[in-house]
Amino acid sequence: MAFEHLAAVLEYNSVDDFSIRGKNERYYKPKVRFPGANHIGILAATQGWRTEENMNAAKAAVKRAYEIMKDVDEYITFKKPSEFGGGFVGSFNYNWQALKPLTEEQIVNIINSSYNFQFAF
Repeated sequence: MAFEHLAAVLEYNSVDDFSIRGKNERYYKPKVRFPGANHIGILAATQGWRTEENMNAAKAAVKRAYEIMKDVDEYITFKKPSEFGGGFVGSFNYNWQALKPLTEEQIVNIINSSYNFQFAF
């Protein structure tokens, strides 16, 4: 199931393909699949899904997810069906922005920071 959520990313081109911007929240469309932090963690900790075909799909899906999410600066929640009380649950987002490479300027700023102990060097 975790791999299915990751592979589903290949069907999307924008955050609007799988989520809705509501009045106060962005939330997943009903029955869509998009990987959350829990899915990424499960895939990282398991081996059974790692065929050559699945690894190639996973690489393409991670690249696509990053492209879609790199500029999204909001959490995506789950909207509970009204029969379960409505409201929003979550978020369980993966930090796709963490995959963004650091610029040379950002690296220099880290090195020159007076808080070097935070960065382990």
